[in-house]
Amino acid sequence: MAVPKQPSNGRTPAKRTPPARRNTTPAKPATARSAGAAGPAGAPLESTSAPASAGRIDVRKTYKLYIGGQFPRSESGRSYVVTTASGTPLANAVRASRKDLRDAVRSARGAFQPWADRTAMNRGQILY
Repeated sequence: MAVPKQPSNGRTPAKRTPPARRNTTPAKPATARSAGAAGPAGAPLESTSAPASAGRIDVRKTYKLYIGGQFPRSESGRSYVVTTASGTPLANAVRASRKDLRDAVRSARGAFQPWADRTAMNRGQILY
């Protein structure tokens, strides 16, 4: 039977606990979406939109293209929102430049022959 080693001073080692994390973001007040609106168990619902003056910088997301099996950024860096007929947002699309289009065409031309050399069954499996 193995006996655990004790420190040379005869004391048992103290367990180290990580320091507690502090919440550095200020608490948001609970606001109701409409008069009398309440969540589960009567708790008031919080607003889903945060005010822009909350001290945070608005950082725009960079959307990317898919060319040649990679996700390069567009040369223009522009994007737009694709909406349905009713106006609800559907997706974000990248506005490609002429160079992006040229790169995509080159990549597609290079991939055409290996794709055409595959059997129809293999192409179907890849697409599935």
